[in-house]
Amino acid sequence: MEKQQSISDWVAITKTQKSGWSQFYRAMTGQSLSDIPRFLKAVNDFGHMVMFEAVLAASTRKLTGDPLNYVIGIALNKTREELQNIDDDDRYRMRLERAKERSRIQNEELEEKFRKARNNV
Repeated sequence: MEKQQSISDWVAITKTQKSGWSQFYRAMTGQSLSDIPRFLKAVNDFGHMVMFEAVLAASTRKLTGDPLNYVIGIALNKTREELQNIDDDDRYRMRLERAKERSRIQNEELEEKFRKARNNV
């Protein structure tokens, strides 16, 4: 009987053992990896934790057939969401910087008006 691994054990196994991903994939999905090079390319493209989470997500679904496409689809969607969040954050930061610059200019204009008003008194 195979020993139950904790999530942190699986993270370590997939990072350090050559066959770690195959073991993890089989333990989570109940199926062997159908295309190891494709899966490893996806790990390289999407990153370790994204693929790790994608396999975990696939393990909770009742899938018929090879779950590899589903796992890669989850990883792709997670990556798109992360990129969208980064893009949203960048847009927010840019708007914030523009607002700061407008405030700085308005403050300088007010300061100039006060100086002129003081000089006219």
